[in-house]
Amino acid sequence: MSGNSWVAGAFPAALRAEATVVAKLLPRSDLSPSGRFTVDVEGERLTIPYRIYNGVTRATAQLTVPSDVYWGGIVDAWEAEGALVASMAAAAHTRSHDGWARQRALRRLLAGPVLAPWMIPFIVQLVGEYVVQIVDDIAEALPDVGVPGSVHQAAFGRYLGENPEVLRLTRARVASYWDCYYRRAYPAIEDYPGQRLVAAFSRAASASSLDLTPALRQTGPSSRATHIADGEPAG
Repeated sequence: MSGNSWVAGAFPAALRAEATVVAKLLPRSDLSPSGRFTVDVEGERLTIPYRIYNGVTRATAQLTVPSDVYWGGIVDAWEAEGALVASMAAAAHTRSHDGWARQRALRRLLAGPVLAPWMIPFIVQLVGEYVVQIVDDIAEALPDVGVPGSVHQAAFGRYLGENPEVLRLTRARVASYWDCYYRRAYPAIEDYPGQRLVAAFSRAASASSLDLTPALRQTGPSSRATHIADGEPAG
């Protein structure tokens, strides 16, 4: 995947025009994305990079401008293109090599009034990574993901039901990072935010075959948006 060519494959085909805009908005880098993971979203295969290095030069492996300046400039450009493009650009930046940028991007992604199915792979991937502050943000924004009958449980359950290997890998990564970095802060793994989310994801996946989607049926299974219950999430 050279340049920003990966963007088209990371989002549904129905959003190809918006993905083209996102690819143009992302700063160029002479470092290619590293790694990738492939998932199914409503029957469509998406390929998402593990890390991107936009705005980074090979010579220094650092951002060409300070993170806060870089971030402020690109967010202004996103918002000028509308809410959908801004959300897609935020999703893309959750794959940034910079943890600060990943957290800012996640908060922007979760701040909108809709949760689209294509957003879920980006969110779940962060749960299986090592920055607990980001995992905390997700847990705060999705308190009902393990609650039977909730829109979030239905949405995440559908995705994890399509991608059982994602749930298995996320569970293993959460346990590994807790053991390596967070055992002292959370002596019981059940109290670790990532583990609490994994438990909720497991319940959602188990319930995915049940008829828990009345709210989803009201809006339809569009790749563009599934309405979040009762307003915007925190984060």
